[in-house]
Amino acid sequence: MSPQILVVLGVALASCVLLALAIAATWQAGDQVMAAARARTQSMVYTLNQHTARTMDSVDMLLRAVAKELGPDPQDAVKRSSVTALLAELTRNQSYVRAIQVLERDTGAAIFEFIPGRDIDLGAAAADQAPRSEGGLHIGKPVQDASGTTWLVPVSRRIKARDGIPGNAVVAYVALDAFQRFYEDIDVGQEGAIVLFSADGTILVRRPFDPANIGRDASGAALFRNQLPVAPSGTYEAATASDGIVRVVSYRRVDGWPLVIVAALAKSEVTAAWREDALRDLGIALAAMLAITIFGVGFVRIHNARARTERVLRATLEHMDQGLLMFDADDTVRVCNRRAMELLDLPPSLVQANVRFSDLLAHQRRSGEFEGADPSVQQLVHIGGLSPDLATYERRRPNGTILEIRTVDLPGGGAVRTFTDITARRAAEEAARAGEARYRLLAENASDMIVQAGRDTVRRYVSPSARDLLGYEPEELIGTRPTDGVHPDEAEGLSRVLDDLSTGRTPMAVSRQRFRRKDGSWVWTEATFRLVQNAAGEPDGYVASVRDITERRALEEQLLELARTDALTGLHNRRAFEECLDQEWRRALRHGTPFGLLTLDVDFFKQFNDHFGHAAGDECLRQVASVLRLNRRSSDVVARVGGEEFTLLLPETDAKGARFVAEAIRSALEAAGMAHPKSTYGVVTASIGLAAFDPQHPQDVRDLLRASDEALYAAKRTGRNKVVWTDPDKEPATSAAA
Repeated sequence: MSPQILVVLGVALASCVLLALAIAATWQAGDQVMAAARARTQSMVYTLNQHTARTMDSVDMLLRAVAKELGPDPQDAVKRSSVTALLAELTRNQSYVRAIQVLERDTGAAIFEFIPGRDIDLGAAAADQAPRSEGGLHIGKPVQDASGTTWLVPVSRRIKARDGIPGNAVVAYVALDAFQRFYEDIDVGQEGAIVLFSADGTILVRRPFDPANIGRDASGAALFRNQLPVAPSGTYEAATASDGIVRVVSYRRVDGWPLVIVAALAKSEVTAAWREDALRDLGIALAAMLAITIFGVGFVRIHNARARTERVLRATLEHMDQGLLMFDADDTVRVCNRRAMELLDLPPSLVQANVRFSDLLAHQRRSGEFEGADPSVQQLVHIGGLSPDLATYERRRPNGTILEIRTVDLPGGGAVRTFTDITARRAAEEAARAGEARYRLLAENASDMIVQAGRDTVRRYVSPSARDLLGYEPEELIGTRPTDGVHPDEAEGLSRVLDDLSTGRTPMAVSRQRFRRKDGSWVWTEATFRLVQNAAGEPDGYVASVRDITERRALEEQLLELARTDALTGLHNRRAFEECLDQEWRRALRHGTPFGLLTLDVDFFKQFNDHFGHAAGDECLRQVASVLRLNRRSSDVVARVGGEEFTLLLPETDAKGARFVAEAIRSALEAAGMAHPKSTYGVVTASIGLAAFDPQHPQDVRDLLRASDEALYAAKRTGRNKVVWTDPDKEPATSAAA
């Protein structure tokens, strides 16, 4: 097969491989884009779930407060006044509850009404908004107020009646525009969507906003037919029936509520940049294929020109800067160019036709060419000038010239020997030896990304491992500084390390920081810096080895989380609680917000342990923890701080709200009905001490803890199964007994 055919086949094969690699890379990039879109919608759904659950928990707290305070007799003027004052306080700083009504159980007529801003007219909106059963929570269909300007969704709960039949209903009207404003702040693109459904498929809120969508029944959609029956949360792709747009959809049932939240991104918008990149990359691949083809054509032309090249070879030998000598298997010199005669001081008369290589060696010995040469060279000359163990060597001639001599054996016998004058090169190497220490240090630390920088911290050299660590070519990082891509949280610390190195205050430093990769992601790194000094011993920059510690960092964070969790109950432990309390206290000082602190102790727990055994005692503590979880808000922090003692941190909650939460927890624990024959009450109960941070009279966090503990002890001294609260600077003053 001719060389031309081999070249054509090679070009075709290389082009196919290149095109296949380009298509594979493009396909993989598309998969990564879609994975990122799914992760983004899942993150948005998680955030929306937290917002919705927190908002609806606050609404339910209002309903429970009205139901508890007003009771089955809503006509009591004192109670109505008290409830009005309480609602005014609880709704002062929120905009989502626009009205609260109490509906008569038989007629559905409003017998109590509270409208915080007096800016809406409910009209007939109260019809059929009561829950269907005792104690149940009911989310009604969206309604408009009488003016037609405000959309509301009614959330209602029955008030417990004395006679055991369903009592009156308390209804909170939640403004949907509060959700709409929150959704508008989330970037879902031009064709994305955010939708809040009730559990039966009714649309409550949708972005983009269209009044025609509010209250529309979407129970026949794929979400309710195919997705929710299988899993309470997930991600899928589907085309919307109304506009035919394919979207990446993530959904989730809202924690604790008969609601479903959905976030969707248009697939066309998500993949727009990828499609442009794919076209560009395929264009580059085609251009590379064209270049390979051109190269192949050129190679064929070079092959055809080889014959012409051989004709000018001898002329080239005569004018080359290297001396070249070739002799055959019979020891006859076939080639000895002009440069070889000059370097070896061979007379032209000696280099005549059919001269033998051994005759040249004899001439050199007679002229003293090898006097003072290395013994290995003299031995080589003695055995005829050829040895496989000394194919390349250097020799200093009597006139001081240094020659590099290389010998290559020919397949049929004989050899080719070249002579290169390296006198100037060796002199230059000697002059450069002073800088050798700097580069030796780089070689010793080449396992990670190696960086060499000047005193100004500008990178002068970056090793190829930068591609794996940061996604950049080394050339892209040369001329930049480490602080250019460091995470803002670690920028100050890295600047201090670099300053200490550049000023010579420290010869070595180790730092951890995140760097932004070329694709925009962050990677945790550990950098070891070593100071480099010049010949005068002055700071002249640094050498650094940088390694990826992302996995190690994640493991450290997991271990830290385990160290903050109580193994028995899964709640925060004392260490985690103290950190959260300190953070909340500092935040309250900065922003002037209140917070509540509850200390809870299980009554007669030692007697429970003694009666039932430690295994039952552990299960009791787990049940208490479960009650605390069920009766806390999503923003509250619950911890087990030791034995049977628990603590709750209630952010943005004043003393009145904290008392309400504490009493709700005490009642729920008693209602759980865990049998305790050694208790005065016959069931497991708890005593709760309460203290509240007042931003108008700031207290030290230790004073709050002491006040909460003192209130707890007062509750236990005065009969247990009660809530006692106090001011940090006073003795327990007010107690609510069970």
